[in-house]
Amino acid sequence: MTGDRFYYDLGEKTALDAYHLIDLGVMGRLSHFELSIHIDNLLDADVEQEEGFPLPGRRLWAGVRFWFDL
Repeated sequence: MTGDRFYYDLGEKTALDAYHLIDLGVMGRLSHFELSIHIDNLLDADVEQEEGFPLPGRRLWAGVRFWFDL
């Protein structure tokens, strides 16, 4: 969550919108496996951290790890 933000370009001050980002991640283990899932920008908010440079929308990451004992 951000509050008031401003962008300065050649001395001109421009207000940027505040935004909220929600990320969610879950991981679980079962025997020799680990499964994970992570969602960035869960609510698909339109966000510009700097004027003219938007962040990607909602992103999903998934992973699987496996290990064994030698």
